[in-house]
Amino acid sequence: ARGQELQAHELLKNYIMRYYLPRESRDDAKNIWSDIERTIGDGMDEFLRHYAIHRFEFGKNKNDKIYKTIRDASNPQDVRNLLFDIQKKAEYYAHISNPDKQEDDYSYLRFFVSNRVRVLRPLLISLMHCRDREDISPNAYIDTLDYIYKFYVVFKIVGGMESNSLTGTIRKYSHSIETAFSEQSIYEMKQALKAKLPAKESFCSSLHALGWSHKWAFYSDSKNKDRCRLVLKLLEESKSNLSSVSEFTIEHAYPDSEDEGNAVVGNLLPLEDALNRRCKNKTLQEKVEIYRTSSFATTRGFAERYPDGRF
Repeated sequence: ARGQELQAHELLKNYIMRYYLPRESRDDAKNIWSDIERTIGDGMDEFLRHYAIHRFEFGKNKNDKIYKTIRDASNPQDVRNLLFDIQKKAEYYAHISNPDKQEDDYSYLRFFVSNRVRVLRPLLISLMHCRDREDISPNAYIDTLDYIYKFYVVFKIVGGMESNSLTGTIRKYSHSIETAFSEQSIYEMKQALKAKLPAKESFCSSLHALGWSHKWAFYSDSKNKDRCRLVLKLLEESKSNLSSVSEFTIEHAYPDSEDEGNAVVGNLLPLEDALNRRCKNKTLQEKVEIYRTSSFATTRGFAERYPDGRF
Protein backbone atom coordinates (compact mmCIF):
# COMPACT_ATOMS: atom_id res chain seq x y z
CA ALA A 1 0.00 0.00 0.00
CA ARG A 2 2.95 2.33 0.66
CA GLY A 3 4.69 1.31 -2.55
CA GLN A 4 7.53 -0.35 -0.66
CA GLU A 5 9.00 -3.74 -1.56
CA LEU A 6 8.44 -6.31 1.16
CA GLN A 7 11.49 -7.92 2.75
CA ALA A 8 12.11 -11.65 2.55
CA HIS A 9 10.83 -12.40 6.05
CA GLU A 10 7.64 -10.42 5.42
CA LEU A 11 6.97 -12.27 2.17
CA LEU A 12 7.64 -15.62 3.84
CA LYS A 13 5.32 -14.79 6.73
CA ASN A 14 2.53 -13.93 4.28
CA TYR A 15 3.12 -17.16 2.37
CA ILE A 16 2.91 -19.29 5.52
CA MET A 17 -0.19 -17.54 6.82
CA ARG A 18 -1.93 -17.88 3.44
CA TYR A 19 -1.59 -21.66 3.36
CA TYR A 20 -1.51 -22.56 7.06
CA LEU A 21 -4.29 -25.01 7.89
CA PRO A 22 -6.70 -25.29 9.58
CA ARG A 23 -7.66 -21.66 9.07
CA GLU A 24 -8.92 -21.26 12.63
CA SER A 25 -5.41 -21.99 13.98
CA ARG A 26 -3.68 -19.23 12.03
CA ASP A 27 -3.50 -17.12 15.16
CA ASP A 28 -1.28 -19.88 16.60
CA ALA A 29 0.91 -19.59 13.52
CA LYS A 30 1.15 -15.83 13.98
CA ASN A 31 2.22 -16.36 17.59
CA ILE A 32 4.93 -18.81 16.49
CA TRP A 33 6.19 -16.32 13.91
CA SER A 34 6.25 -13.56 16.54
CA ASP A 35 8.24 -15.91 18.77
CA ILE A 36 10.74 -16.44 15.92
CA GLU A 37 11.10 -12.67 15.47
CA ARG A 38 11.69 -12.22 19.21
CA THR A 39 14.28 -15.02 19.21
CA ILE A 40 16.21 -13.59 16.26
CA GLY A 41 15.71 -9.87 16.92
CA ASP A 42 17.26 -7.71 14.23
CA GLY A 43 18.57 -9.54 11.21
CA MET A 44 15.64 -11.76 10.24
CA ASP A 45 16.66 -11.67 6.59
CA GLU A 46 20.24 -12.69 7.41
CA PHE A 47 18.90 -15.59 9.46
CA LEU A 48 16.59 -16.63 6.60
CA ARG A 49 19.48 -16.40 4.15
CA HIS A 50 21.52 -18.80 6.28
CA TYR A 51 18.43 -20.98 6.79
CA ALA A 52 17.86 -21.13 3.03
CA ILE A 53 21.52 -22.03 2.44
CA HIS A 54 21.52 -24.94 4.86
CA ARG A 55 18.08 -26.26 3.91
CA PHE A 56 17.76 -25.47 0.19
CA GLU A 57 21.27 -24.60 -1.09
CA PHE A 58 20.32 -20.96 -1.57
CA GLY A 59 22.81 -19.05 -3.71
CA LYS A 60 23.70 -21.95 -5.94
CA ASN A 61 22.30 -19.94 -8.84
CA LYS A 62 23.43 -16.37 -9.38
CA ASN A 63 19.95 -14.77 -9.36
CA ASP A 64 18.51 -16.68 -6.37
CA LYS A 65 16.22 -14.75 -4.02
CA ILE A 66 15.74 -15.86 -0.42
CA TYR A 67 11.94 -15.90 -0.37
CA LYS A 68 11.59 -17.41 -3.83
CA THR A 69 14.09 -20.18 -3.01
CA ILE A 70 12.19 -21.18 0.15
CA ARG A 71 8.77 -20.88 -1.50
CA ASP A 72 9.67 -22.85 -4.60
CA ALA A 73 11.25 -25.66 -2.57
CA SER A 74 8.27 -25.92 -0.21
CA ASN A 75 4.88 -27.55 -0.53
CA PRO A 76 2.07 -25.07 0.22
CA GLN A 77 0.21 -27.93 1.93
CA ASP A 78 3.13 -28.46 4.31
CA VAL A 79 3.76 -24.91 5.56
CA ARG A 80 3.01 -26.03 9.13
CA ASN A 81 6.17 -28.17 9.17
CA LEU A 82 8.10 -25.42 7.41
CA LEU A 83 7.11 -22.99 10.16
CA PHE A 84 8.07 -25.43 12.92
CA ASP A 85 11.41 -26.07 11.22
CA ILE A 86 12.15 -22.34 10.97
CA GLN A 87 11.27 -21.99 14.66
CA LYS A 88 13.71 -24.75 15.63
CA LYS A 89 16.50 -23.34 13.47
CA ALA A 90 15.88 -19.87 14.94
CA GLU A 91 16.66 -21.34 18.37
CA TYR A 92 19.92 -22.77 17.03
CA TYR A 93 20.73 -19.44 15.40
CA ALA A 94 20.17 -17.56 18.64
CA HIS A 95 22.59 -19.94 20.38
CA ILE A 96 25.15 -19.43 17.61
CA SER A 97 24.81 -15.65 17.92
CA ASN A 98 24.79 -15.60 21.72
CA PRO A 99 26.13 -18.93 23.02
CA ASP A 100 25.25 -20.26 26.44
CA LYS A 101 28.23 -20.64 28.79
CA GLN A 102 26.73 -23.82 30.20
CA GLU A 103 26.82 -25.64 26.85
CA ASP A 104 29.75 -27.80 25.70
CA ASP A 105 30.09 -25.89 22.45
CA TYR A 106 30.40 -22.48 24.15
CA SER A 107 34.14 -21.91 23.59
CA TYR A 108 33.90 -22.65 19.86
CA LEU A 109 30.80 -20.58 19.24
CA ARG A 110 32.18 -17.73 21.32
CA PHE A 111 35.30 -17.76 19.16
CA PHE A 112 33.20 -17.49 15.99
CA VAL A 113 31.16 -14.63 17.48
CA SER A 114 34.18 -12.67 18.73
CA ASN A 115 35.88 -13.03 15.34
CA ARG A 116 32.68 -12.12 13.45
CA VAL A 117 32.61 -15.41 11.55
CA ARG A 118 29.22 -15.55 9.82
CA VAL A 119 30.01 -17.66 6.77
CA LEU A 120 30.00 -20.86 8.87
CA ARG A 121 26.55 -20.36 10.37
CA PRO A 122 24.58 -22.52 7.88
CA LEU A 123 26.97 -25.39 8.60
CA LEU A 124 26.63 -24.90 12.36
CA ILE A 125 22.82 -25.00 12.08
CA SER A 126 23.02 -28.32 10.22
CA LEU A 127 25.41 -29.83 12.75
CA MET A 128 23.22 -28.79 15.68
CA HIS A 129 20.17 -30.34 14.04
CA CYS A 130 22.06 -33.57 13.34
CA ARG A 131 23.11 -33.69 16.98
CA ASP A 132 19.55 -33.16 18.22
CA ARG A 133 18.06 -35.78 15.93
CA GLU A 134 20.90 -38.12 17.04
CA ASP A 135 22.49 -38.55 13.63
CA ILE A 136 25.75 -37.49 15.26
CA SER A 137 26.82 -38.13 18.85
CA PRO A 138 27.52 -35.22 21.23
CA ASN A 139 31.22 -36.14 21.22
CA ALA A 140 31.37 -36.30 17.42
CA TYR A 141 29.58 -32.94 17.27
CA ILE A 142 32.23 -31.34 19.51
CA ASP A 143 35.04 -33.03 17.57
CA THR A 144 33.65 -31.60 14.33
CA LEU A 145 33.41 -28.10 15.83
CA ASP A 146 37.01 -28.47 17.00
CA TYR A 147 38.08 -29.36 13.47
CA ILE A 148 36.24 -26.36 12.00
CA TYR A 149 37.71 -24.05 14.66
CA LYS A 150 41.28 -25.22 14.00
CA PHE A 151 40.72 -24.99 10.27
CA TYR A 152 39.55 -21.39 10.59
CA VAL A 153 42.55 -20.41 12.72
CA VAL A 154 44.94 -21.69 10.05
CA PHE A 155 42.83 -20.49 7.12
CA LYS A 156 41.87 -16.98 8.24
CA ILE A 157 43.37 -15.88 11.55
CA VAL A 158 46.94 -16.81 10.63
CA GLY A 159 46.70 -17.58 6.91
CA GLY A 160 44.80 -14.38 6.11
CA MET A 161 42.66 -16.09 3.45
CA GLU A 162 39.31 -14.59 2.42
CA SER A 163 36.20 -16.05 4.12
CA ASN A 164 34.15 -15.47 0.96
CA SER A 165 36.07 -18.26 -0.75
CA LEU A 166 34.37 -20.73 1.63
CA THR A 167 30.82 -19.86 0.55
CA GLY A 168 30.40 -22.63 -2.03
CA THR A 169 31.85 -25.31 0.25
CA ILE A 170 29.68 -24.25 3.19
CA ARG A 171 26.58 -24.20 0.98
CA LYS A 172 27.20 -27.67 -0.37
CA TYR A 173 27.99 -29.43 2.90
CA SER A 174 25.55 -27.64 5.19
CA HIS A 175 22.82 -28.78 2.78
CA SER A 176 24.08 -32.36 2.40
CA ILE A 177 24.61 -32.79 6.15
CA GLU A 178 21.11 -31.42 6.85
CA THR A 179 19.20 -33.36 4.18
CA ALA A 180 21.22 -36.55 3.63
CA PHE A 181 23.42 -37.00 6.68
CA SER A 182 26.06 -39.71 6.76
CA GLU A 183 29.48 -40.08 8.35
CA GLN A 184 30.80 -39.86 4.81
CA SER A 185 29.29 -36.38 4.42
CA ILE A 186 31.15 -35.20 7.53
CA TYR A 187 34.38 -36.73 6.21
CA GLU A 188 33.93 -35.11 2.80
CA MET A 189 33.19 -31.76 4.42
CA LYS A 190 36.44 -31.93 6.39
CA GLN A 191 38.40 -32.88 3.28
CA ALA A 192 36.84 -30.01 1.33
CA LEU A 193 37.84 -27.54 4.04
CA LYS A 194 41.32 -29.01 4.23
CA ALA A 195 41.72 -28.44 0.48
CA LYS A 196 41.12 -24.72 1.10
CA LEU A 197 44.11 -24.37 3.43
CA PRO A 198 47.13 -22.37 2.30
CA ALA A 199 50.34 -24.22 1.48
CA LYS A 200 52.54 -24.88 4.50
CA GLU A 201 55.21 -22.44 3.28
CA SER A 202 52.61 -19.71 2.85
CA PHE A 203 51.18 -20.42 6.30
CA CYS A 204 54.63 -20.24 7.92
CA SER A 205 55.35 -16.94 6.18
CA SER A 206 52.03 -15.52 7.41
CA LEU A 207 52.71 -16.75 10.93
CA HIS A 208 56.20 -15.20 11.05
CA ALA A 209 54.83 -11.92 9.75
CA LEU A 210 52.26 -11.54 12.53
CA GLY A 211 52.95 -8.79 15.00
CA TRP A 212 51.51 -6.22 17.35
CA SER A 213 52.85 -2.90 18.57
CA HIS A 214 51.94 0.11 20.70
CA LYS A 215 54.29 2.26 18.65
CA TRP A 216 54.67 1.10 15.05
CA ALA A 217 51.70 1.95 12.82
CA PHE A 218 52.04 -1.13 10.60
CA TYR A 219 51.36 -3.45 13.57
CA SER A 220 49.13 -1.21 15.71
CA ASP A 221 45.69 -2.36 14.53
CA SER A 222 43.62 -4.11 17.20
CA LYS A 223 43.05 -7.04 14.82
CA ASN A 224 46.80 -7.66 14.85
CA LYS A 225 46.71 -7.77 18.62
CA ASP A 226 43.81 -10.25 18.58
CA ARG A 227 45.58 -12.50 16.09
CA CYS A 228 48.81 -12.50 18.10
CA ARG A 229 46.90 -13.13 21.32
CA LEU A 230 45.22 -16.15 19.76
CA VAL A 231 48.52 -17.57 18.48
CA LEU A 232 50.13 -17.14 21.92
CA LYS A 233 47.08 -18.77 23.52
CA LEU A 234 47.23 -21.79 21.20
CA LEU A 235 50.97 -22.20 21.73
CA GLU A 236 50.49 -22.05 25.50
CA GLU A 237 47.68 -24.62 25.39
CA SER A 238 49.93 -26.91 23.38
CA LYS A 239 52.94 -26.50 25.69
CA SER A 240 50.98 -26.77 28.93
CA ASN A 241 48.51 -29.46 27.76
CA LEU A 242 45.62 -27.28 28.92
CA SER A 243 42.30 -26.89 27.11
CA SER A 244 42.22 -23.19 28.02
CA VAL A 245 44.57 -20.67 29.59
CA SER A 246 44.02 -17.78 31.96
CA GLU A 247 43.97 -14.14 30.93
CA PHE A 248 47.31 -12.59 30.03
CA THR A 249 48.93 -9.45 28.69
CA ILE A 250 51.29 -9.47 25.70
CA GLU A 251 54.91 -8.94 26.68
CA HIS A 252 57.55 -7.78 24.19
CA ALA A 253 60.80 -9.52 25.14
CA TYR A 254 62.92 -6.89 23.38
CA PRO A 255 61.30 -3.45 23.85
CA ASP A 256 58.60 -2.59 21.37
CA SER A 257 59.79 1.03 21.31
CA GLU A 258 63.34 0.28 20.16
CA ASP A 259 62.77 -1.36 16.78
CA GLU A 260 59.82 -2.16 14.51
CA GLY A 261 61.16 -5.70 14.17
CA ASN A 262 60.46 -6.22 17.88
CA ALA A 263 56.72 -6.16 17.13
CA VAL A 264 56.74 -9.57 15.43
CA VAL A 265 55.11 -12.54 17.10
CA GLY A 266 58.45 -14.29 17.70
CA ASN A 267 59.29 -11.54 20.22
CA LEU A 268 55.97 -11.81 22.09
CA LEU A 269 55.16 -13.76 25.24
CA PRO A 270 52.07 -14.29 27.38
CA LEU A 271 52.57 -12.77 30.83
CA GLU A 272 50.48 -11.96 33.87
CA ASP A 273 49.65 -8.26 34.16
CA ALA A 274 51.41 -7.85 37.51
CA LEU A 275 54.59 -9.43 36.15
CA ASN A 276 54.37 -7.34 32.99
CA ARG A 277 54.33 -4.16 35.06
CA ARG A 278 57.46 -5.34 36.90
CA CYS A 279 59.27 -5.74 33.56
CA LYS A 280 58.95 -2.08 32.63
CA ASN A 281 62.28 -0.37 31.84
CA LYS A 282 64.29 -3.54 32.56
CA THR A 283 66.80 -5.27 30.30
CA LEU A 284 65.94 -8.65 28.87
CA GLN A 285 68.49 -10.28 31.16
CA GLU A 286 66.68 -8.77 34.15
CA LYS A 287 63.27 -9.70 32.78
CA VAL A 288 64.25 -13.34 32.31
CA GLU A 289 64.26 -13.75 36.11
CA ILE A 290 60.69 -12.43 36.20
CA TYR A 291 59.66 -14.73 33.37
CA ARG A 292 60.80 -17.72 35.43
CA THR A 293 58.01 -17.00 37.95
CA SER A 294 55.23 -16.92 35.34
CA SER A 295 52.48 -19.54 35.32
CA PHE A 296 52.75 -19.77 31.53
CA ALA A 297 54.81 -22.69 30.24
CA THR A 298 55.90 -20.88 27.07
CA THR A 299 57.20 -17.92 29.06
CA ARG A 300 59.08 -20.09 31.55
CA GLY A 301 60.44 -22.08 28.61
CA PHE A 302 61.73 -18.87 27.05
CA ALA A 303 63.56 -18.05 30.31
CA GLU A 304 65.16 -21.50 30.32
CA ARG A 305 66.22 -21.20 26.70
CA TYR A 306 67.71 -17.70 26.97
CA PRO A 307 68.95 -17.45 30.60
CA ASP A 308 71.54 -14.78 29.79
CA GLY A 309 69.04 -12.55 28.02
CA ARG A 310 70.58 -12.96 24.56
CA PHE A 311 67.71 -13.82 22.25
